[in-house]
Amino acid sequence: KSFIGPIRGDVPAPIQIVNGKSYTSIEAACAEVSEIGGTKIIELRYDGLREPEPPIRLVNKRVIIRAADGYRPTVRFSPEASLDRNRPQMIAIAGGSLELINVDIAMTVPNRGGSDRWAMFSLERPEKVLLKCVTLTVVNPSNRPACVFEQRALDGSLTPVRPETGPG
Repeated sequence: KSFIGPIRGDVPAPIQIVNGKSYTSIEAACAEVSEIGGTKIIELRYDGLREPEPPIRLVNKRVIIRAADGYRPTVRFSPEASLDRNRPQMIAIAGGSLELINVDIAMTVPNRGGSDRWAMFSLERPEKVLLKCVTLTVVNPSNRPACVFEQRALDGSLTPVRPETGPG
């Protein structure tokens, strides 16, 4: 069994938009972030693992997901936590930006069909993706096709990711 980290008693909910409402899931907090009006900060106020989060999709939103002071959360994404259990991307970013700060991310690739390839991050022309003090963990017990990052064209087709190289 996985360790489920404690939620401290003085916190109304483990997930909160800074200067805004509290939520019980990252998906719900991201749904509330407006496409208009700058970057929103979502703070996670728990340690270790919680129940699995459903996949999230950020379309033209600017979001920072960070640990609140004194916490070190691990966000575990699972398609099983979603109504659409065959959604193969755990974090999809189309336009906009995502920054993860002091937050660990984990996913377990399902031991079943439903997708040609599972991805932790799916990128469709994001403005920025920044990971700072983040550990990414992919558990793939059945050795199914999976990747950490996939890049998609505007029509949704996969495009090759070409590493940037310096001059010379």
